[in-house]
Amino acid sequence: MGRRVVGLCSRDGKWAAYLSYPEHTLWRSRSDGTERLQLTYPPLVVDFPRISPDGSRVAFSTGTGNVFLVSMDGGKPQKIVDNPLRHPTAPDWSPDGNLLTLNFGVRTSQSSWYPESRIFDTRTGVLSTVPDSKRTLGPWFATQDSLIAVLSDQSKIAVCDLKTGKWTELLSSPQKLVNWEVSPNFDYLFYETGGNEPEIFRMKIKDRTIERVASLKEFRPVQDPYIGNTQLNVAPDNSPVLTRDIGTQEVYAIAVKWP
Repeated sequence: MGRRVVGLCSRDGKWAAYLSYPEHTLWRSRSDGTERLQLTYPPLVVDFPRISPDGSRVAFSTGTGNVFLVSMDGGKPQKIVDNPLRHPTAPDWSPDGNLLTLNFGVRTSQSSWYPESRIFDTRTGVLSTVPDSKRTLGPWFATQDSLIAVLSDQSKIAVCDLKTGKWTELLSSPQKLVNWEVSPNFDYLFYETGGNEPEIFRMKIKDRTIERVASLKEFRPVQDPYIGNTQLNVAPDNSPVLTRDIGTQEVYAIAVKWP
């Protein structure tokens, strides 16, 4: 197995799911690294894995835009959604574990398309479009009845009330937003800015107060050519989780006595 490029914890903090690099196969283990189990195999190329709220399943998308479910105990992955544009779909679980939000690509012409937020019901197999979600990216559930997404220019974040279909702006950023994630307890929105001095912030969703969590100026993230960068995740204790590239920093000398 190669390096890990994306890692996330179950909501109880006991389990982790992660991808290997460069294979992009999906693995799970205890949070301490024990009881490792490979969950997918080539030719599946996995991105954006998400552990279900009860810790029993992992939803993930692939390089071909499909969405799969697989048991944390292993077994054959089940394909549940086809995305004809081969667009990264990035599924996310609702708090009750019955729904998945999806980042879906919609074609308008042979050379033009736009992203849209959709919801898949794992009980019925119904795929529905979130109202007025044209040109939204990476929708994550904020509560059972609301979700958070970034507008496609990646400078604004908005929340959608799924009962009314109304969108409300949460924040506008002077820097491009490159990663965003809702905390496991749904209290905070974490987001990462780009530019020469990237930083991680967190917003308390209830009152929209924002605090700076960390500077990433000296941080060397894994620059995965397949998914573009390292996905931001949040641990159960509300600390951000990223993957650091140490490949060029750990250099070893080996003394060899040749015959």
